[in-house]
Amino acid sequence: MTTKLIDVGISPDLNACVGNNTGSDDDHGYVTGFAQAALALIATAKQQGYVDSDSNEHVTVYVDALIYPIGYCARHHIELFLKRQIARVSSLRNTLPMVLDSTHVLGDLLDTLKELCTTADRRLPALLAPLEAAIAEFARIDKTGEVFRYRKSKGDETHLAEIGIINLQALGQGFGRMVAAGEEFERVADAITYEYGQGTYTDKLSRWELRALAKALPPRDSWKSSTAFVSIRDDFMHTHELSGRDFTKAIKVIEAHYELAAIIGAPLLLVDVDPATLERLATMEFDEAFLVSIRERTWKALDAIYEVGHVDVFSELYAHRMKELDDSEDGRTTLPPDVARYLVRSPDRFRDGLTKLGQPNLLVSFDRGVAKRKPPASAKSQKTFEKVASEYEKQVRRLFFGPASSQPKYA
Repeated sequence: MTTKLIDVGISPDLNACVGNNTGSDDDHGYVTGFAQAALALIATAKQQGYVDSDSNEHVTVYVDALIYPIGYCARHHIELFLKRQIARVSSLRNTLPMVLDSTHVLGDLLDTLKELCTTADRRLPALLAPLEAAIAEFARIDKTGEVFRYRKSKGDETHLAEIGIINLQALGQGFGRMVAAGEEFERVADAITYEYGQGTYTDKLSRWELRALAKALPPRDSWKSSTAFVSIRDDFMHTHELSGRDFTKAIKVIEAHYELAAIIGAPLLLVDVDPATLERLATMEFDEAFLVSIRERTWKALDAIYEVGHVDVFSELYAHRMKELDDSEDGRTTLPPDVARYLVRSPDRFRDGLTKLGQPNLLVSFDRGVAKRKPPASAKSQKTFEKVASEYEKQVRRLFFGPASSQPKYA
């Protein structure tokens, strides 16, 4: 009888997903798997065995023999981690990702990643620093990935002959710290990658640095006469090694950006949202003629503001969302009744969206409208407010989707 070594679904309590379970566009599962395998083997070695789940008997292991798969898994984790981060960091500024699949030399991979981190984003070198010593140590012991795989080299030299003992306790602690530091690098790199995906950066500065510059600058209308502006400019250029042209590029990005322009006291108008219209909408008073007169693009803009108010998104989502709505096949992906419900039920999120977009005037108008609600949201009787809000929402929905018309009405 032939026994299959690999089968599908033999033991429901011990199945493992393979293929795309780790993500279709990266090898995070491989990176993590080899780290966990090394740590699990170290834990098994420390216990000098493991308990077999089928027989419930303790199985003794040969600790000296385990060092080779432990070392191999740990080293392979490091190699995969470095290659993954090289590809990620090299693509931050819309450059082609660097692929080094044919290279196995840890020292070279580490040097490449260090150089990329230095040029890509100033936050990255400090994140890489805690890993460097451990990676360098593995690079010294096993330069090309052959030492823990085979007993002898191609030149018939015995590997690890100069190393008599490897302390598994120290290895486990050191490797565990390195894995944790790698996970922190991965976490922050994820956030930085998301940040760069907004498209707000220059050749020399990240979005984070542009925001820091905006916060440091005096109000925009004082720049021509302000000695503070000159001092801040010169210090920033020196610290970040910028030319005059680099600094000018940064200023242009700030002035053309909703969030950053507001920080320097020169907010950009959201041309598709009129303060008076927003205030009247926020009052929650039903007026059929007024609601039908609101332009479709205004409904889209209000929808986009609400989306920007989500805690996990950047203000750049506004432009992305507007383009998405404009490019939709039927041009009507925003539903006025839904937007009206957002304004009634989620005023705080809508405020957050306006705040991110640097819209102080619209914020004042919105809050003024909310204050006019009858009964106001702060009324003692929440039940009364809920009743009024529900009736308002029903009226708006009937207006746009009632029996008289199956299609939304737009001006």
